[in-house]
Amino acid sequence: MRLQKSAISLTSVLCLGGVVAAQGPREIFPIESTSVLSAGAPMIMGPLKCGPDEAIYLRVVENPEDTRLAPVLRVSPDGKQVTRFSLSAYPSLQKGEIIDFSYSPRGEVYLLSSGSGGEYFIIRFDADGTLKLANKI
Repeated sequence: MRLQKSAISLTSVLCLGGVVAAQGPREIFPIESTSVLSAGAPMIMGPLKCGPDEAIYLRVVENPEDTRLAPVLRVSPDGKQVTRFSLSAYPSLQKGEIIDFSYSPRGEVYLLSSGSGGEYFIIRFDADGTLKLANKI
């Protein structure tokens, strides 16, 4: 998918990097508005999270009629790089719902997802958006 300029813009936030990650959630303050490259999604789905490198992680709704698998995007601090973490290319994982997401200091993204039969999965992506592991829990 080719990324293109979208009507979506995010407000850049002041993140305290590793201090925030080590101490848990902190209040964040807008410092400027930046246009962001995106896949043209119509809505942003909360929560927004700040990574240790000041990247912003968020979910975007591409199909307003079905938000269950809304992908996670990692937006670089300057808004110029967007990495997509999505289950859309993995048919065996499309029957459930993404419940929450988190990230590691190395930029890996972890999704907590439910399956269609009531089971739960932890799904790990590399920092480049490549699915690496899906474990049933």
